[in-house]
Amino acid sequence: MGFRVVGVVAGLLALGTGVGLSACTSSSSADAGRDWCVPLLTVAPVTVQPGDTVTLRSEDRCDAPVPDGGWHVVATVPQADGPEVAVRSADSFDGSWSASVTLPRDFPVGDAVFGIADWDDAPCSDTSGSCAAASGSFTVRAAD
Repeated sequence: MGFRVVGVVAGLLALGTGVGLSACTSSSSADAGRDWCVPLLTVAPVTVQPGDTVTLRSEDRCDAPVPDGGWHVVATVPQADGPEVAVRSADSFDGSWSASVTLPRDFPVGDAVFGIADWDDAPCSDTSGSCAAASGSFTVRAAD
């Protein structure tokens, strides 16, 4: 699916809808001594319907290099074959970063995750449990 939701989804949903995570981690051995910030991301609105627009934003300043082609920002549901809605953002985390997607009318109802799929989490081992994800959560409810 491209977006690592295993473990991240459970943690995000346990923290509550619309809550982002932040932490610092060293990017790689080549960048020893330099900390990359994982920006605190918020999702708004936290409850939407299919067809609505959802925005992921951060007021944090993080010196994380923007990957070639920009950040791959994805909204998805927490299941292995769930639908994804994606957008690219070439913006840096300068304190006013945001990205928005419009959910398709057939987007499933329930808990969803919106985050940066290509965030550099390479230095994080899958067993450490200490690496934060650059993502937030929201809920999709049935259309009125």
